[in-house]
Amino acid sequence: MPPATPFVIFDCDGVLVDSEPHSCAALRAAIHTVTGLDIPHKYPHDYYPVFGFSVHSCLEYYKERFGKDWDVEAILEKVVEEKEAEYQRLAKGRLQTFPGFAEFLARARDAGCSFGIGSSGAMSKILFNLEEVRACLHESAFSGGIAPENSSYSNVSCLSRGGSLGGDSGGV
Repeated sequence: MPPATPFVIFDCDGVLVDSEPHSCAALRAAIHTVTGLDIPHKYPHDYYPVFGFSVHSCLEYYKERFGKDWDVEAILEKVVEEKEAEYQRLAKGRLQTFPGFAEFLARARDAGCSFGIGSSGAMSKILFNLEEVRACLHESAFSGGIAPENSSYSNVSCLSRGGSLGGDSGGV
């Protein structure tokens, strides 16, 4: 049996890309636009309870916290649309990887490692983030292109040698 090729999957937001300040500001704006509620917004403290939550879970959290009678299912799509548009407006030209990540990625790639991105975020947001930070990363990390593979639980984009994570991988 040939030796296994090391493969690392990184989360996108808050791990690969320093996107959380923009994402939180976009969430606040979207909730305010759709519901009229201006959620507490001191970054990062006021967002600790919802870090890592889906927009649906954020809406449920704020509904309960502030005693709102929202029909979360009825407003979810509009909040997501507003959030994604505001996020792209806020983050355009401002996203960066975390210090040392590009160097780590280059060294790991040179050692034969392949990479993937896993995220519960929308595929459009993942692709936007990767395009925004492409210049920060060693260009050859993208040698395989960005090939999204969707599952019901997450979105994965393969960045390097391994192709997509479909087929025999069993999904994520």
